[in-house]
Amino acid sequence: MHRGLRAGDERALAEAYDEFSPYVYGIALRATGDQEAAEDITEHVFLRLWERPGEFDPERGSLHVLLCDLARARSIEWLRQAGRRRAVESTLTWEPIEGSSAAGAPAAKTVQDVLRSLPPQQRNAIMLAYLHGLSFRQVATELAISEGTAKSGIYSALRQLAVALAAAGVTPDPRSA
Repeated sequence: MHRGLRAGDERALAEAYDEFSPYVYGIALRATGDQEAAEDITEHVFLRLWERPGEFDPERGSLHVLLCDLARARSIEWLRQAGRRRAVESTLTWEPIEGSSAAGAPAAKTVQDVLRSLPPQQRNAIMLAYLHGLSFRQVATELAISEGTAKSGIYSALRQLAVALAAAGVTPDPRSA
């Protein structure tokens, strides 16, 4: 099997998957308690084996041990990211804007409605950036996502906000530009 993996033989990978995926999945499921996460972790572990077959050296240990170690490491990473996301999301609640003027109330309501309608990751990204003043890199770190995902989420949310404000007849104040 080792030679087949190193040679890029799909049958060797399929054989390894058939033999060891129950162990990898079981470790991931026990660690995360989440079936979808366990499936993702299992996929990740075997993708890594396919992409980096040189990591398996039969003189250092068995393939079973390597795959189980990779499953544990990936599960720990998933738990850390999930914990960070939950911690960040619990601090990012959108409260109604109090004390807004009568003239600004329709705009404030529209902003609140748009923010509530955004997917949680986009809403959290825009709130971290604009309400908490974080950079794209800091937003990415806080949400455990890539910097590119943070940027695209923020830009997408801003576009949706601009469209909604324009549809509500709210125009930018030229004095604030």
